[in-house]
Amino acid sequence: MTVLQMLIGVLCEVVDDTTIKKAAAKDVAVMKCQIVERLRKFDVEGDGTITQRELDHIMQDGHTKDILSSLNINELFLSQMLQLLFPRPDSVVAFKPLTEMLLLCRGDNQASVETMASGFSYVVDEIKTLQVATEEKINELESSTVACTELLKKELESVMYNGLSLEGSNEQASKTVLKSGLTNKNLDYV
Repeated sequence: MTVLQMLIGVLCEVVDDTTIKKAAAKDVAVMKCQIVERLRKFDVEGDGTITQRELDHIMQDGHTKDILSSLNINELFLSQMLQLLFPRPDSVVAFKPLTEMLLLCRGDNQASVETMASGFSYVVDEIKTLQVATEEKINELESSTVACTELLKKELESVMYNGLSLEGSNEQASKTVLKSGLTNKNLDYV
């Protein structure tokens, strides 16, 4: 008798879980249709794709915000995913991948190895991109510093030469250099 009761309990849980999953799937399907409807409304060209500018208008729409809220869309995660979909201002995305991505941003989705790996992959790519950009900036700064140093060195040499030639004699020029404390050794550090 106890085993039969346990089996009935398990069966009830399975039916209950299945009912909940079907209801959730139905809600998602309805919301997905509403999202596609919003996308079509804001698709200026009518070509079934969305530009970054069109998406910005969609995201500011009150009805769209309500739909995303009812789907429990995580806005921070969504903004990061949109950067992937729209890497350049002129990027366009078809409705289907955009709606699928929106549904992936639901806060009540269970984390899986696939979603975690995708997230880590994205973070690694962003770090590499930032590292390359930072290295390029450092190289630019180093080049600018070397160029400025060379320019300053030439200007200082010119000023010293002009100042020395105004003094007249070599003996007087040597005294001026010694008094100023400037020598060729000092110029190497400039």
